[in-house]
Amino acid sequence: MVGMKNKIWRLIWLTASLLIFITIPVFAEVKAGTSEFGVHVGGILGDELTSSPVSGSTPELDNSVAWGVDYTYNLGVNWGIEGRYTIHISEAINSPNTSDLNVHMIDINGVYHFNPEAKTVFYATAGIGFASADLENNIRGTVNDQIESISDSDGFTFNMGGGLKYYATEDVILRADLRYRYIDRLLSQFEESLNTFEITAGLGYRF
Repeated sequence: MVGMKNKIWRLIWLTASLLIFITIPVFAEVKAGTSEFGVHVGGILGDELTSSPVSGSTPELDNSVAWGVDYTYNLGVNWGIEGRYTIHISEAINSPNTSDLNVHMIDINGVYHFNPEAKTVFYATAGIGFASADLENNIRGTVNDQIESISDSDGFTFNMGGGLKYYATEDVILRADLRYRYIDRLLSQFEESLNTFEITAGLGYRF
């Protein structure tokens, strides 16, 4: 557990280091009317799952790895629209019965490129989407002196953040991304909204 948290924080620091690099203007790297398809991998920092303790402790979505795919269509050199799928492979911890908990997230995001003429392009992004929890076993325990069995659920999600794209070649893109994500619920009862953070690195192809 500690090792996973350390890996996530090291990835965060690596991304922060990349973000301070000075970009070198070359030619228009972001091109209007082009598409970008990529894969991303990284980690997500979780949050509490319930608003009330279950058998004396509050279940949490664990910090763990995440990966997914993304597609961006560049409407112009500054603006793009992104479709993004991410799966967070995690667990529900601090509960009477620790259980695997995978979270599937689908987002539609707007992307704004600050310096589309550079080889390293900084961007901001924000969007909305859908989060679906896949809890292997219900969380069972006592809540407010009642025995409960809590199952998974689906919820609305909002994300915002930013990052950089480095155009290694005319078509190959390296990407680093940091996002805040709000999820309104992942459980069916006693649910708590979640405030999480995602840090990912990606590889993409422009066509």
